[in-house]
Amino acid sequence: MRTLQLLCALLLTGVASPSLAADLGVGQPAPDFALPDQDGKIHRLADSRGKITILAFYPKDRTPGCTCEMEALRDQLAALQQRNAVVYGISADDVASHRRFADKLHLNFPILADPEKKVILAYGVLGKNGVADRVTFIIDRSGRIMSIDRAVNAQFVRQGGVLISRHALNLALALSDWKAEIGKPVPDFSLPAVGGRTVQLYEAPKKAYVVVFVSKNCPVSRAYIGRLKQLASDPAYADVAFLAVNSNSDEPMAEVEADARQNQYPFPVAKDTGNVIADHFQAKATPTVWVMNSDRIAVYRGAIDDNQDEARATHHYLKDALDAVLAGKPVAIASTLAFGCAVHRARPATP
Repeated sequence: MRTLQLLCALLLTGVASPSLAADLGVGQPAPDFALPDQDGKIHRLADSRGKITILAFYPKDRTPGCTCEMEALRDQLAALQQRNAVVYGISADDVASHRRFADKLHLNFPILADPEKKVILAYGVLGKNGVADRVTFIIDRSGRIMSIDRAVNAQFVRQGGVLISRHALNLALALSDWKAEIGKPVPDFSLPAVGGRTVQLYEAPKKAYVVVFVSKNCPVSRAYIGRLKQLASDPAYADVAFLAVNSNSDEPMAEVEADARQNQYPFPVAKDTGNVIADHFQAKATPTVWVMNSDRIAVYRGAIDDNQDEARATHHYLKDALDAVLAGKPVAIASTLAFGCAVHRARPATP
């Protein structure tokens, strides 16, 4: 069993190859579909309205990585159904291939056949090799995308004394209306970003991940541009991924794009339409930062340092947190009060 777990971890660790179609982002409507499963039964996204839909795209039946992924979903199906979720696998294989694959693995959920690749293209996950990338979408009860995992990983971690695949853990977290907490795992997510691409929090394996909520109009947020750029460009932090997120309803993507061109940020700048991600991170002010370690555990939240005036700053909270994580040490100060301008929400923050 342990050998199989290690094999699955190796097979499913990594990032999806660049897709041939435009990517979707969190908060956008999910494209509908009507596809047959391994028994020829037609399934539509609209059929699961009122439930959460897990749509797991995978490359090909009866290949080692896809076998591990489908087995992980099979083994966690009961737990996912308890959260009112419907699970679908989907690839470009035909119904007959799906039947053989489902029988071999004793799959207890539908795997949808998309040989014409229309749905694969609609979701923007057609890889350059002509098959679907390994990407999982979680769609909420109203038909909007609530989470995207573009680095499906079957590495096994211990949760409550039980070994569970990281992919299943990420699904369980994303299915809940999760709130980031110090000492707790933070699920992966994707957002549309400057340059017409989609960015992912855990896009590449790093020792630390920084999410910073920013505003192009807030003078406090702007005062930290230089400090953030300096940190992100410092070779000492080459193993840290930085992601800037703009959640302000009064700052449209066109303005965010213009600001990014002007300031030449050395990290991705993403747009959080509808302040979905800001709600998850309970971000009330810009700038607010969160730091996750390589295990995706939140280890710091709050201010970048203790003074808007860089010359007067005496406590460099973000830098200290990153230094601790990179050194494999506990973060001494795990939480501070973020200060700045209020995030202008399209809708109120959830309690």
